[in-house]
Amino acid sequence: MGLCLAYFEEFRRHFEQSPGYVLVKAAKDGPVYRVPSERVARYPYIGINPGFYAWMHVDVDLQRLPEPAPGETPALALRRVAFDPAVYDDLNLPHPVFAVLSGRSYHLFWPLKCPLPPDPTKESVLYFRDVHRRLVRAVGGDRACGIQNIVAKNPFFPGNTAVRYASGPCTLADLRLEASPLDAPIWHAVEYIDGMRNCASFRAALAYYQKQDGVSEDELVRHLEDFQGGATDGPLSNPENEDIAKSIVQNGWRYKTRDERNYGAMGLPSLKGSGLPPEKMLAEIRSHKAEGGRYSAGLRAKKCAAAIAGALDALASAGRKLTGQAVAEAAGVDVRTVRRLLTIHNGCVAWKKTNLNHRLE
Repeated sequence: MGLCLAYFEEFRRHFEQSPGYVLVKAAKDGPVYRVPSERVARYPYIGINPGFYAWMHVDVDLQRLPEPAPGETPALALRRVAFDPAVYDDLNLPHPVFAVLSGRSYHLFWPLKCPLPPDPTKESVLYFRDVHRRLVRAVGGDRACGIQNIVAKNPFFPGNTAVRYASGPCTLADLRLEASPLDAPIWHAVEYIDGMRNCASFRAALAYYQKQDGVSEDELVRHLEDFQGGATDGPLSNPENEDIAKSIVQNGWRYKTRDERNYGAMGLPSLKGSGLPPEKMLAEIRSHKAEGGRYSAGLRAKKCAAAIAGALDALASAGRKLTGQAVAEAAGVDVRTVRRLLTIHNGCVAWKKTNLNHRLE
């Protein structure tokens, strides 16, 4: 059930759009209402960051329900995963002040000690986005979720299940996780099913945007309508598609997309015209995707190993000292990849997962 309103009072200045008023929704696809703050618990959704940036917010959508432990019900298993504080302890992150669960997704709220003003500098917004991106990746959040004018699950609504962690406001620096530039998000297609419709639509539109030159917002909206039109789960509303299109046109340059799996190189049979019933067709499609993923991963691993082998030869020829960082920089890979594949000790380099060994005097 929802939290008591004493917690709202504690973070009133973070929630209120203007003194005494909050933004709320009665339904996810419904209109936004501006209501007196004393009515906040009547609505399942609450608007945050409506101009100023007061919250770091992450939306985590579970694609499949967690496996219950012995003696545990599915509902308790879901709560265990959604409200487990060990995730933040392992990442050395402050606990969110709220976690709110409903359906198969949960929302996380971190209040900021120093919210950004309604007209922040470009540099501060870029820093905010960078912190958000790293945090989303670390906790498995929805990368399509925005950072401003967000409609979040309301922690005070009786129909939502929420917890209040023993934490308080934090800084952006507290939430910024260290990550390599090579950790930039790579977007790939996901299945358009209930709970993942926004994410699947965003990624489909992003892939289309990056393959075309000069795509307009209207063209992206039409592409989204075509993409969603043949799905079993209903299409998104026109305002939602317009928001996705606008976000991609403004920020699409920030992201990378993964190429389609190269099934042809594997010689997999085409499923077109196979006449399989829908259930078997879906199972075969998923099987092809899995095989394609393994094939692509194998190619990437070979390419990565070849780059590292070339880097070792180049460093040895130049007489440079071998370290994991030096090999990573010369090969253009992450140092963690080098450490996963190589053992470097006292001038000797050994491949952990191949029969190749390079001994350097």
